[in-house]
Amino acid sequence: MKDSDIADILTDLALEWEQSGQIISTPQWQQQALETGAWSYHQHHALIKSLREAHYDPMLIRLVARISDLVELLALLAKRTQPGIGRSGAMSRGNGIGLGWVKTARGLLVHHIMVENDAVRQYRIIAPTEWNFHPQGALRCALTNWREWAPSQLRGWVDLQVLGLDPCVQYQVEIEHA
Repeated sequence: MKDSDIADILTDLALEWEQSGQIISTPQWQQQALETGAWSYHQHHALIKSLREAHYDPMLIRLVARISDLVELLALLAKRTQPGIGRSGAMSRGNGIGLGWVKTARGLLVHHIMVENDAVRQYRIIAPTEWNFHPQGALRCALTNWREWAPSQLRGWVDLQVLGLDPCVQYQVEIEHA
């Protein structure tokens, strides 16, 4: 998810919300489930690109991306620059409708509000978990591209994939053998 795409993504999500009136539990953009988080924020960084091209495990790439994100935030703080600049924003959709977003450590967090007659009519949120744990999302991709693991190591590898996406909710891994 590139910074330049955020406004387009938010506009498309807002249209879907406003037309359907439904909560979006499995967000997509251009018919794709997007990964969000440090990897998507730093996908054009030379180190991240080289790790992807070398086909390193996504867990390692996510960890390196998180470290890159922390380094960027520390550099902004050292310059006494507001770390929120470029990491959050808001836009009006007119007629009492607004969108707000923030790039959190877990990923893109989106808020959508509709106000009528000085009262909140609707308030919706898409959390990073909805992006990263989408049925066709980042976790599914990681789990379908797994290498052969001994049964004793498989649960640990799956746990690392889940934790690398930082679900922010309790989870349980069940492994069934066919």
